[in-house]
Amino acid sequence: MRYWEDMVVGETFVAGPHEVTEEAVIRFASKYDPQYFHLSEEAAKDGPFGTLTASGWHSASICMRLMVGGLLATLKSEGAPGVKLCRWLRPVTPGMQLSLHTEVLDTYLPKSRNDIGFCSVRHFLRNADGTDVLRMENVFMIGRRGDAGEGA
Repeated sequence: MRYWEDMVVGETFVAGPHEVTEEAVIRFASKYDPQYFHLSEEAAKDGPFGTLTASGWHSASICMRLMVGGLLATLKSEGAPGVKLCRWLRPVTPGMQLSLHTEVLDTYLPKSRNDIGFCSVRHFLRNADGTDVLRMENVFMIGRRGDAGEGA
């Protein structure tokens, strides 16, 4: 288990790969983003990308899943206050193999709590050829060592 004190500015993490399947794209879109270009290859031919594409929210969900499995599961994670930035850079299509690349940008302490620290991070979701398809920036809240941050 890693704590806030263990996070190093400039440190990087890679998680994945995660294969995007046609079934998953359609299942997610059917439930959460039922736009025609996410629901059917045939209908998507007349869409903005000319092919079936994953919802941006599906891509963000894949990012989150890789974030948890590749990094947050190893930390004393205490949640997050939100997402600073989420940009969909390229369409995500079935067959893509995606990996998550994360860099620690900053670490700092909150004024109101001494049991956690903040860790600012930048994520890139990349396909197998290294093209970025999503960029996200957020802040993790990570537990500190000891009771109420003692020993930090």
